[in-house]
Amino acid sequence: MQVLIVADGVAPYAVGGIQKYSAMLAIWLARVGVPVCLVHAVDDDSKVPAAERLEGFPEDVREAIRSIVIVRPTAGRLPGHYVRDSLKLSERMLAAYTEAGIRSDLIAAQGQTGRAFIRARKRGVALPPVAIHAHGYEMFQSPQGLRGRLEQWLLRPTFARLSKEADFVFSFGGQIRKIVRGLGVPEQRILSARNGIEPEWLLEKPLESDAQKRRFLFVGRYERRKGVEAIHAAIEKIPVSRTEFRFIGPIPPKKRLKRSDVCYDGLVRDSVQLRSIYDTCDILLCPSYSEGMPTVILEAMARGLAVIATDVGAVAEIVSDQNGILLPEVGVGALHEAIETAINWTDEELASKQSASLEHCRKYTWEAVAKETLRSFEQIL
Repeated sequence: MQVLIVADGVAPYAVGGIQKYSAMLAIWLARVGVPVCLVHAVDDDSKVPAAERLEGFPEDVREAIRSIVIVRPTAGRLPGHYVRDSLKLSERMLAAYTEAGIRSDLIAAQGQTGRAFIRARKRGVALPPVAIHAHGYEMFQSPQGLRGRLEQWLLRPTFARLSKEADFVFSFGGQIRKIVRGLGVPEQRILSARNGIEPEWLLEKPLESDAQKRRFLFVGRYERRKGVEAIHAAIEKIPVSRTEFRFIGPIPPKKRLKRSDVCYDGLVRDSVQLRSIYDTCDILLCPSYSEGMPTVILEAMARGLAVIATDVGAVAEIVSDQNGILLPEVGVGALHEAIETAINWTDEELASKQSASLEHCRKYTWEAVAKETLRSFEQIL
């Protein structure tokens, strides 16, 4: 079996959740014995040589992955340009794949990259089955603001059609599976998928804490979708003496709370430093309005943290009352109540939830994800 992975970018040449997922999927499929052809995009010509050589990828998989690199089309300016630009990119990827004369058994297309491949199959072009993975389907989740509503309105028809016309659709589960079914995709065409965690993140057991306060952590950007404003509002209802709150991410200085129990670390890219910060905390806060299967939650679970998160995307697949609190929706009142509940957990209750997080996360190592994905591919074929 040879798998073609099509992505609009992969780490380390592009930044983003889908881009990191695409790279890790290629790496770990290669490690479990699957030859991979990776067609991916970069922003400019200067990045092409390194991306073709897969610099930054582990040396043990470079021979098993064939890299074909496309320079991303210049972005348009008119409303809806993202949809049109994505189709142009998909068409370039199809042309490059065809010109390379590669024979794959299956196409795993991330985001919108499968559009041209699906259209070509409908025209009778001899291509293998196309399985798309739109990850979070955020355009069908809660919108944030007027601009967010406009973006969703523009994206929904494209993703609905893409999902219905693909041979198969990957779903992280939870609310995402409901969205996919609601688009008219039959159950037999929906394949289970997972996000993964790298093995070096996993602790053998949760770290013991001698802290006298409950220590909470948020990791992410400053945007309404991530629920940062709700966290800030909830914090202001809590006495300073009972907690510590730590924020990782580019939170603008003018948006930061000025309290002695709140610390802002800024953007942290180094994974060793990031793990060391997780290890100083007890509970992750992830009250998002929309998500896929957040890597940040898996990272926190791998370091033995309990989790407070909202039931969006596939979060319910990894968070429950066993390892934290799953909120039905974002709201300052509900979030404040959840934080108060966590503050009042006994040490034994907290330790139990932290152990449950770590144990559940063991099912989400990238090796386990790759093997499960391989079984899905075999099911397709």
